[in-house]
Amino acid sequence: MSEGGGFDYARAYWLCYLGVGLLFGVQGLLDYVATGALSLDVALSLLVGLFIAAVSAYALRTPGRVSAPQRPNLLFAVAVVAFVVLFVLTALRLLAL
Repeated sequence: MSEGGGFDYARAYWLCYLGVGLLFGVQGLLDYVATGALSLDVALSLLVGLFIAAVSAYALRTPGRVSAPQRPNLLFAVAVVAFVVLFVLTALRLLAL
């Protein structure tokens, strides 16, 4: 909850992107397990996932220093949709193992 007692959209926004980064990294790890070799595309997906997760974790720790939506808007919707899509894709890949 935010200070005013309402829903904290900024925190939810950065939590969604933290999940996106972690799920992106899991996707890279699944590619690595499937191929058994660390190719350029696998390494890039791991690095991108780590970068997204690190930036999101920083934003969660210092909420006054970063900007985020304070109400539902297109940016917030993109974060939620990205998280849901990556969650479903990762779950399907894990179930296929």
